[in-house]
Amino acid sequence: LVEGPSDELIVQRAYEKKHGRMPLEDGIDVISVNSLAFKRFLAIAVLLNKEADVVTDNDGNVSALKKKYADYLELNGISIQFDDDEKAKTLEPQLMKKNGLKVINDILGKSFATEDSAVNFMINNKSDTGLRFSETSVSWEAPDYIARAIR
Repeated sequence: LVEGPSDELIVQRAYEKKHGRMPLEDGIDVISVNSLAFKRFLAIAVLLNKEADVVTDNDGNVSALKKKYADYLELNGISIQFDDDEKAKTLEPQLMKKNGLKVINDILGKSFATEDSAVNFMINNKSDTGLRFSETSVSWEAPDYIARAIR
């Protein structure tokens, strides 16, 4: 379960890079949900005894995130994946943190002088950023919290 379309593109491409095939080919659905719906999907997964990973931003407040998912943090088959770095609170700074400015510029076809300007561009162009990461031949790495979900 991911937060939005750009997250879905990144997770699917990262899975394909790791396994050589798309998640669906392995019977894995990557579903983009509104963050308010995560808990509903998790409740269904528990009832159906299905494994589920939530891949989510920490939104700059890890303790609030842990509190939100407290009922699911210790359940077998349920995994909440996020990064503890509250300064990298969403997907875009996480991509920068993991890959650096040169790789980001290469993927986006831009020449940003600073990481902040590149991250701001990515935040304001989420879908285009996700699509570029999905289609690029430039080598890049998924943020750690995403990599944990695509084991």
